[in-house]
Amino acid sequence: MTARETAAVDPYDYGQEPRELIERTDVILRAGQMVLSTGLDSGRCMDFMRIVAKSLDCDAITINIAYPQITATVHRGRIYRTKVSASVTPGVNSDRACEMWDFMLSMRDHMTPAEITKELDRIERKPRLYSRHLLAIAAGVACCAYGILNNMGWYEVIGVFFAVAIAQSLRLFLNYRHVNHLAVVTLAATVAGSIYLGYLLVTQDLPGVTHERAMIGFIAAGLFLVPGFPIVSGCLDLGRLDLASGVNRLTYATLFLLSAGIGMWAVSLFSPVDPTPVPRFDMVDWQILLIKGIASTIGVMGFAMQFNGPMKVCAAAGGVAFFANIVRLVLAEYVVSHHVAVAVAAFMVGILTWLISKYTRWPSVVMAVPATLVMIPGAAAYRTLLYINASDVEDMTLFGLSAVMTVIGLAVGLLAARMLTDKRWALSKDVPPSLNEMLKVRNPL
Repeated sequence: MTARETAAVDPYDYGQEPRELIERTDVILRAGQMVLSTGLDSGRCMDFMRIVAKSLDCDAITINIAYPQITATVHRGRIYRTKVSASVTPGVNSDRACEMWDFMLSMRDHMTPAEITKELDRIERKPRLYSRHLLAIAAGVACCAYGILNNMGWYEVIGVFFAVAIAQSLRLFLNYRHVNHLAVVTLAATVAGSIYLGYLLVTQDLPGVTHERAMIGFIAAGLFLVPGFPIVSGCLDLGRLDLASGVNRLTYATLFLLSAGIGMWAVSLFSPVDPTPVPRFDMVDWQILLIKGIASTIGVMGFAMQFNGPMKVCAAAGGVAFFANIVRLVLAEYVVSHHVAVAVAAFMVGILTWLISKYTRWPSVVMAVPATLVMIPGAAAYRTLLYINASDVEDMTLFGLSAVMTVIGLAVGLLAARMLTDKRWALSKDVPPSLNEMLKVRNPL
């Protein structure tokens, strides 16, 4: 090329770049965005992008994820291309996660960008599995099941169901119209709490009706707003020392919880609900465990539907929750403290969902998240809120620490299971050094 021809080249003419590498980079970033938008952790997203890059005959790829953005540098031969993805709207879609997982497992070498794009288009066009009204009903049933797990009375079940169903329907309606997430969460929490308290006021004078367990119902009315996927995925990212993504996810989850807390707190100022712990059901132990095991299954299936999980995935998560939650209840009642029992149950959830994922084409996290939602320390968190309103520092600290320790127990159990079943979480390198290699390294100290 002569000097005159060189001067005539437009530096902004993208036709001068290798088009094949541009196409491959765009496809890889799109695949990563789709995985990240399903709610899966950053480690799974990186795995998927690396497999896509390998299938497209790329030599190497460097990925940095700071949720909800992705930066990737793709190498092919002596050239490379770096691209930063657009922001991904936070959300959860278990069905898409399963589809992407199945696609990843079926990839082959020497695929073309057109072939991968065609499959991504098919997955992206797939509609959600459940209608807004069905999701609202499922959310109401799931929150009622959570209330029964925490010794809620049968009279409160009706109030919780209608409060949650109406609030969730409103929330989905506004989300579909892209209203600000935090504003929608605050409004939904306020509506759910207000409807439930209105139900208590209307029915409190009816003959034979008592609301001595009303506090649990108020807690259950807000459980559908707990951001389970960001919390679990954020903890998994931190466990892998992926700080940028983990901190961002947990920050989003914290803002989500604060928004819900503001709505519930505003309603609780006018709440006649007594924060005193409610007594357990007057039944034989095995009857209580059976009822709570069934409630765990129903509740988890309802929550899994909120994440757009296929019915088989919902049923699998419910089955895992049945056994894990019974173990948790027995341990907390007779053996160890509650947060330790939660850690053991969460570890059991992680192992069981991993075993199921080995014989299916489902990522384990789509089952693990709903299975652990019924272990959320809602009662302790709500009591903390009420004691803050009453300026009772001692009880506020007691129940606040109890809630924090329970969440830590959940994270520890799930992380321990992941490290035991996935060497990428347990090891800092895919191929660790042998003992002989370690002995050859001189001590720098």
